[in-house]
Amino acid sequence: MIPAIGWPILIVVFIVGFYYMAKFEDKWEELKEGKKIAIIWPNITSKNIALVVGYRCAFISFIFSGISIASHILIAILDKSKINIWWFADGIIMFAVGYGIYKMSRFAAVLGLIFYGLGRIYLFINGSYITSFISLIIFGLVYVNAIRATMVYHKNTCGLDNIIA
Repeated sequence: MIPAIGWPILIVVFIVGFYYMAKFEDKWEELKEGKKIAIIWPNITSKNIALVVGYRCAFISFIFSGISIASHILIAILDKSKINIWWFADGIIMFAVGYGIYKMSRFAAVLGLIFYGLGRIYLFINGSYITSFISLIIFGLVYVNAIRATMVYHKNTCGLDNIIA
């Protein structure tokens, strides 16, 4: 069942992800304001830099969800006994979170961090120690930066002075 519906969903995930990345690339230099933006812990000081960081995080979430969906499709094709619909749903949820981050949704950014963290903790408990810990740190930083970017974006858009990122 999953391979039949999975391939079209995977194709849509990658097309939408790369479409938004291409759309973002057109605005890249304009948004950067001539500044070099750090990858690991960027200094988010303006609305434009918040957009750059948010778009980066969204693109990473799109790619992560596409890889997740593709790996689950391959597992389902190779070993029908290991089909798990929740694994497949994980990729779709992360795609939706990425789209929410692209739209600068604070809720989506926080949900992404919580959802990803809980998933990695579940894998850590079930024996995937090193890979879960390393990926938790790497992607955890992505979602923390997404939260920071969406907060600064809304602070500069709505004039909320009590938000610190």
